[in-house]
Amino acid sequence: MKKMLFMLISLTVIITTSCSDRGNDSQESSQLTVTQEEAIPVKVKNIKDETFTQFQNYTAVLHGANEATKTSSLSGMIEDIYFNVGDYVEKDEVILSFPKDTSSAQYYQSLASYEAAEKTYNRMKNLFASNGIARQDFDQAKTQYEVQLANWNAVSDMIEVKAPVSGYITQLSVDRQDSVSPGDTLFTVSDYQTMTASISIPDSSIAALKDGQTAEAHWEGYSITGEVIRVNLSKDARSKAFTAQLLFDNSLFIIPSGVTASIRIRTLEHGNAIVLHKDEFITDTSGSYTYVVKKDYAEKRDITLGLHQGFYYEVESGLTEEDTLVTEGLMLLDDHSKVVIING
Repeated sequence: MKKMLFMLISLTVIITTSCSDRGNDSQESSQLTVTQEEAIPVKVKNIKDETFTQFQNYTAVLHGANEATKTSSLSGMIEDIYFNVGDYVEKDEVILSFPKDTSSAQYYQSLASYEAAEKTYNRMKNLFASNGIARQDFDQAKTQYEVQLANWNAVSDMIEVKAPVSGYITQLSVDRQDSVSPGDTLFTVSDYQTMTASISIPDSSIAALKDGQTAEAHWEGYSITGEVIRVNLSKDARSKAFTAQLLFDNSLFIIPSGVTASIRIRTLEHGNAIVLHKDEFITDTSGSYTYVVKKDYAEKRDITLGLHQGFYYEVESGLTEEDTLVTEGLMLLDDHSKVVIING
């Protein structure tokens, strides 16, 4: 009987000891897990001074700064074209011509009237110089000559159509033997080494725009730079908006005339600024704050935000260049949380 009691007691002790050992192992494992979880993984960056910039964005059509389109003054058929798109032409160089016998021009009638008036004028000028006629007769002959000369020049310009400005032919709207009517577009000449754009500005943005501000124009992956050259301080009667003119350098001819471009105007620029993305700080009812790393711990920093552009905010106070900012993992942190940096 005693032997049986001893064996029962011994078995109880073994079971109790075994359970106690397992409990200790579980406690140690739990403590290890807690220790590992205490170090919250974060990503960081070193704060450095940047330039904070504000922009205004618009869409506008770009045109050559010196550009003109010529239209037909006649009804008739194009006889000849002397240049192609892309050719450079000087002002008053003949670009295309109509036949001189085009009925709507009355070329030969105008030439005859001009030549007759010129002969009469020259004769009257000689007579007047020798006191052979009165001043009134001479003045009448001179006036008639000047009228016929103006008519002749106008008809000549209709027959031989000239470039209105110096520049590159950016558009030819007709071919040889095409029939046109008065008002039909013939060609466009543009000096698009320099380009202009006009933008409409809402009331809320006009105060920030000033002459001389830097501007960029972007089109199909290409960019050119320029500046604001004029800001109108009263509204345009037709558009009911403020307007501004911009001038761009297109000396490499990378953007053609007439395209619609995205315009960005730099309205403000602060150097030596600390700038945070909206994901790099937290804002709640108490204000805005973020975290920096000191040794192996997170330190909460209250910050004062200033101006912003899109998702980027200028920090007026609360951070310095010496700080290491937490950029990912902020929502997991409290003040003095232990952290482990996992950049890379």
